[in-house]
Amino acid sequence: FTSRFMETVTINREHAVGLSGQFGKLCFRRWETVRRAANVAERRSDKMNVFIFLITGIYLSVMAVIDHRLQKIPVLPGVIGILVIVLARVVDGDFWKWMPGVAVGVFLYLMSKATRGAVGEGDALVYLMTGVTLGFFGNIELLTLSLFFSAIVSVFLLVFRKVGKKKRIPFVPFTAIAY
Repeated sequence: FTSRFMETVTINREHAVGLSGQFGKLCFRRWETVRRAANVAERRSDKMNVFIFLITGIYLSVMAVIDHRLQKIPVLPGVIGILVIVLARVVDGDFWKWMPGVAVGVFLYLMSKATRGAVGEGDALVYLMTGVTLGFFGNIELLTLSLFFSAIVSVFLLVFRKVGKKKRIPFVPFTAIAY
């Protein structure tokens, strides 16, 4: 959006420079004001994204440790994290752009119910949060990398007979690594 907006503003600036007198100066001043406002909005959006990615990274790191030790994901921190990120997205003004990413978490939740817990509900909660952070395609990429890393570790554990076929391994640590 910003680049298309700036192209339009640049065209208007070039047109304003060709104008004579006060009207040309007025158009040029208006262009400068709009350009500054667009830069401020872009910097604010960048700072908000850093905040959101930081919150998600901290959440994933803590949940990875908890999932590794207890193989359970507490619900309350996830819900609070999702609410904070949704609020940040609303304040930033690009809430709807990121909401399709939640579909991955919803899909994992449905898989959890369909498989009677083979996929954990906590994993679905984690992917709801990363969905709001990364968007749909970013969340799909995160899930794919997480599955790839967990598959490598699982094959290693099975080949070297460290675990049996029925052993459950925590998934969130692989999500944190992929993030």
